[in-house]
Amino acid sequence: MFLTYTELHNNTFYDLLSPTSTTKIDIKESAAVNGRGVHLAGVTRVACTSSKDLLALVAGGNKHRATAATNLNERSSRSHAVMTIEVERMAASDGDGGGSELQCVKMGKMNIVDLAGSERVQLSGVTGEALVEASAINASLSALGDVLNALSKLHKSQHQSKEKAPPSSSFIPFRNSKLTHLLKDSLGGNCKTCMIATVRPGSAFYGQSLSTLR
Repeated sequence: MFLTYTELHNNTFYDLLSPTSTTKIDIKESAAVNGRGVHLAGVTRVACTSSKDLLALVAGGNKHRATAATNLNERSSRSHAVMTIEVERMAASDGDGGGSELQCVKMGKMNIVDLAGSERVQLSGVTGEALVEASAINASLSALGDVLNALSKLHKSQHQSKEKAPPSSSFIPFRNSKLTHLLKDSLGGNCKTCMIATVRPGSAFYGQSLSTLR
């Protein structure tokens, strides 16, 4: 089991397991059948033998998250955090017909993401650098919404037409944001996705809550 833990702050990925590292972190993409799919190159990838070890690493990484005080939150997240857990195991593959058995590596991947909340600057009162952060957060959340909307339309069209191949006009804008690009394997293809939405009671936050749910 391997762990990577990063944050996307102002559209740049930072390594939370090695916060002093100056290594540039880039998104790489390889075929899932013989590679790791979409992943971050240059990021710390730590082998874990137990959930206890994993949680200890995450707790340490959380201390380096970008946060700031706003009018609405004393410790507002100023970044999206992405924890990726990869599990590898050796498995027997089909033989060559002569009775011999080959070994192959099978890998499963899970992304656990803590999204920073959408922010109305009129309510949060942020200025300066915090305003830049709010703009980057809202832009990436908007891109995520566009991807989910496009996937929904694609699924509906495939279901209605019962076609095995997707329509030629189906374009999913994964690359419009580094967040959606990294999460490509978790949003489309052979995956399951679960989203937990946090809303805030009170009429003053009605618009934000409705936007989040949509």
